[in-house]
Amino acid sequence: MNPDEKQVGNDVKCFINYLESVSKFSGHWQTAQQSYYRFANWYFCSVFMAYLRYTASQNNYMIINFPVVGILYGNSNGGKSTFIKLLTKLVCGKAVAANSSNDFTASTIEGMKSLCEGVPIYIDDLAKTQYANNCEKVIKDDNWGISGDTAKYLNYPALAISTNKLPAVTADISKRAVTCRIDAKISNEDGAKSGKRINEAIRRAAGALFCEYVSMMFDRIDAMTGRMKQGDDTYFPDILAESSDVLYSIIQSYVSPMPAYAVKLNYNSYFGTTVLASKAISKIIMAWETEPAQFKTNIKHNTLAYSFPDNAYYDMRYIAEELPPVLEANLASRTLVMNLKEAQTFFGMKFKRTIFGVTK
Repeated sequence: MNPDEKQVGNDVKCFINYLESVSKFSGHWQTAQQSYYRFANWYFCSVFMAYLRYTASQNNYMIINFPVVGILYGNSNGGKSTFIKLLTKLVCGKAVAANSSNDFTASTIEGMKSLCEGVPIYIDDLAKTQYANNCEKVIKDDNWGISGDTAKYLNYPALAISTNKLPAVTADISKRAVTCRIDAKISNEDGAKSGKRINEAIRRAAGALFCEYVSMMFDRIDAMTGRMKQGDDTYFPDILAESSDVLYSIIQSYVSPMPAYAVKLNYNSYFGTTVLASKAISKIIMAWETEPAQFKTNIKHNTLAYSFPDNAYYDMRYIAEELPPVLEANLASRTLVMNLKEAQTFFGMKFKRTIFGVTK
């Protein structure tokens, strides 16, 4: 737990260089950098989640506040698999083979969690059907490691997933799992040109950064569990904020100025309403700006209706599920219906049309 400073600096450089390379992607690459940084923060502190979940369960805290699943989803060629490969090397100093989509079953994941510790189990390129068939049992089993035959499994690994197949993540999953959408991609030509440089960076990653991180986290974990055991009803144990403080301070020691995406994070950075509904928000705002005629407001009934194309039903179903309950979003045939007043507040839009165009 006392790594060489030069090695720590080298690992920080590998990490930052990869995130800087995302600036060469097309699409929303700045948002992708932010998403990758958030995912890395969760990935690092995931090693403490099993222990914290058990402690929470024994002291009447919400165990879902300590997520043991992280999902990277979005465009293909967005660098998701490569990023998790880098994180794995940064955590344990070794390359760890990814698990296939077929391993995403309750029995297989339970078997691995029973035998393995440390670095998260990684499911690469999860298929949509496999996800749909097994996400309920794999992700929503809140009692694993807490009660029954698995009680007091205090060091089981988290589960990291990458997939190109999900248009959005439903609310019952997003409140339990860290979800980071990547809306950026690199061209095949640029990917081929930068491949060697990225592989070299991964090869040089040695685990020193993570050793420094863990050594700084131990006291924070002890303090957190100590307060949880005291039964303080006003205390919110924010492991994601504690982890972010440590990761930020380490990077700050080796990088100046700090990159724009390297910010202080907390629980709301992952599970705040606008974060979880980011895809839905961008979809609705873009639709209003490009096809306002498809929106109809009814002040008397307090409704906002968006009529979408026939081929968009599947995507809009996920959008409706991603929106917060206060919007009362429902699908009726080819129309998404929402509470008008709440939608105006949530989206920050009046949804009014004039002869001069739309009014934001």
